[in-house]
Amino acid sequence: MDPKTVVWQAGCLTFALPKEFELADHGPLQPTTWEAWSWKNSGDQSLHLDFWYPRPSHTGGPMQAVSEWTEQIGGKDVKVMETSLFEGRPQKVLVTFFNLLSPAISARLSAYGMSRQEFSALLGAIEFTGNETGFLRT
Repeated sequence: MDPKTVVWQAGCLTFALPKEFELADHGPLQPTTWEAWSWKNSGDQSLHLDFWYPRPSHTGGPMQAVSEWTEQIGGKDVKVMETSLFEGRPQKVLVTFFNLLSPAISARLSAYGMSRQEFSALLGAIEFTGNETGFLRT
């Protein structure tokens, strides 16, 4: 393990973040249906992971993608978008959505203040743990 990183377990995902990132928030937002994690560094970067069991009960608001590309999570292709509008507010966010089959989870991973290279490295290092059996759809 790189001494400049800390390994985090969030639900069925394991990934490393630079040591500067600290867990800012974690909790079920709607018991048994929505769980969220947030990490922040001392600068302007933050990472947010949302799990919905099995899918979101509401939309997060309007989103406008200005670019899209493909990355991998756990060896599976996912679409990543850079936004100019996210959750109804003008803001640049890097975001990907993916779904797991077992347990049935819809997930969103969003990054604020990160470069494409930083987000790509993070996505490529994510591993699945627990009883996950693969992607339902991307």
